[in-house]
Amino acid sequence: MNSIIPLLLAIGTYTVNTSSSGIYLVELDLANKSSKVVKTIPANNPSFLHYTDHSSTLYYVEEVGKREGMINATRLNRTDLSFEKLSAMKTQGNGPCHVEVSPDKGTLIASNYSSGNFTAFALSPNGEINQELSNYPFEANSIHPTRQKRSHIHSAFYSPNGKNVFIQDLGGDHIYQFEANAIHKNGQPYTTYTTPKGAGPRHIAFSSDNRFVYVINELNGTIDVYGLDKKGFIRQHLQNIATDTTVGDNLCAHIRLSADSKFLYASNRGDKNSIAVYAVAKNGKLTLQQVIASGGKGPRHFEFTKDENYIIVAHQYTNNVTLLHRDRDKGLLTPSGIEISIPSPVCVVML
Repeated sequence: MNSIIPLLLAIGTYTVNTSSSGIYLVELDLANKSSKVVKTIPANNPSFLHYTDHSSTLYYVEEVGKREGMINATRLNRTDLSFEKLSAMKTQGNGPCHVEVSPDKGTLIASNYSSGNFTAFALSPNGEINQELSNYPFEANSIHPTRQKRSHIHSAFYSPNGKNVFIQDLGGDHIYQFEANAIHKNGQPYTTYTTPKGAGPRHIAFSSDNRFVYVINELNGTIDVYGLDKKGFIRQHLQNIATDTTVGDNLCAHIRLSADSKFLYASNRGDKNSIAVYAVAKNGKLTLQQVIASGGKGPRHFEFTKDENYIIVAHQYTNNVTLLHRDRDKGLLTPSGIEISIPSPVCVVML
């Protein structure tokens, strides 16, 4: 990536009780350490975004409290940086908090946190959301007195080969494992893997060879490493490792592997506000290399730049997005001095 050419990113926010107007399209000039907002897409609590290059489509949820949520599709015109609204559908649940698109770009999954269900939708070749395929509700609970009274579906992730889908139930301490084709209609079988009680699985990251999966646990501040079988389902638990052992409450959020699967990154909110960096061994196990301040409060989400030379971190409570420079050989992070002011940012995607 040529750092002289400005980067283009979309930043999702919370708009309720904040000064945010929706989704902010930002041009970022790394050479001059400057940025500018070039477009705003009005939306209500667009808390999670997903962008697909093949159709230039930006998908985003609207997480609107107790009301039924929405999933939206809008197409980017790179010539004038305008957006064309393609479609919008109800997510058939409350509090949608995550969007996943299948590797073949034919299916979208919206995870509804508050109502404890996920809904799958068919996508047209042009990126439009054209019909609901299935709706899977779950009923589970666990030991946390306030966060685990019922199922809370926090994310869905496809395996790298697109054959399986893992659904994370933070409220029930479960991971529901589906064959990808099964979610195209209701009532299909799936397997349930139960994580440690009180862990609160939130997001996951698959190794590129589909041999391991890494689960970040929001409530206990740890990462679990699992080995996968030949079918791509969880076979064995390999490791549990902390993200940040300093004193204070944990509230882990996001997890990502580098493209070469040599390094893993995880954010912790709560009292920590940090990014943990791990080296990944050939057997899948992690070694903690670094814990670095994220540069704000509430690092809910982060994203690599396309060349993976930087990690872009959205901080919900300090109204800022920071960039941490990444050493591609050692995996370590350092502050870049680059910061973007955005009200209540909670999700970042590269366009």
